[in-house]
Amino acid sequence: MSKQSFLKQVCITTALIFVTGLFSCGSDDKKAAESAKPAMASKMKVDGFVVTPSSLSDNLELPGSIIANEATTINPEISGRLVYLNSAEGKTVGKGALIAKIY
Repeated sequence: MSKQSFLKQVCITTALIFVTGLFSCGSDDKKAAESAKPAMASKMKVDGFVVTPSSLSDNLELPGSIIANEATTINPEISGRLVYLNSAEGKTVGKGALIAKIY
């Protein structure tokens, strides 16, 4: 049996079961529904809410501190006064880049 003919048989069988189920439900349910209508016709108390549009903010202001993922300590080979700083704090520098000048 090929795959397509097997799938056809499964689809047809499923459809027949579905249709049989639909037709087997029926006349008894109509009588029960008609007898239940007068009971449901009584007034029911319902709570309701009026929904109005409003703007939402997705900004959060929370206290905290940031810690660097990597850090390096820089020690000069000579002592002296720092006269020029070429790099801002947190800026990435490459190998051989001028960071500072000492007098």
